[in-house]
Amino acid sequence: MDIRRSFIKDLLKSTEINKTVNVKGWVRTKRDNKQIAFIAINDGSTINNIQVVLNLEGFDENKFKLITTGSSLSVTGTLVQSMGKGQTVEIQATDIELYGTA
Repeated sequence: MDIRRSFIKDLLKSTEINKTVNVKGWVRTKRDNKQIAFIAINDGSTINNIQVVLNLEGFDENKFKLITTGSSLSVTGTLVQSMGKGQTVEIQATDIELYGTA
């Protein structure tokens, strides 16, 4: 199944949750602990970022270390209602493709 790319500005306004989405953009920030990572990604369609939540269990640790501020990514995952403050939706990542590092 081929998933069409979504723009972050559209996802931030979306009321359709629990759907599979794909975004491409650049990492603004990344923070993590041993189990979970939070990546803020921006595609230039809006000044706002969307948060990507990544379960680190089963994710390639070496690949994750290459993801830094400014890296270019393609993220596929499920658009869900956000538990965090300041955003209504976030992406629970199922796949991350690293296009380029910074």
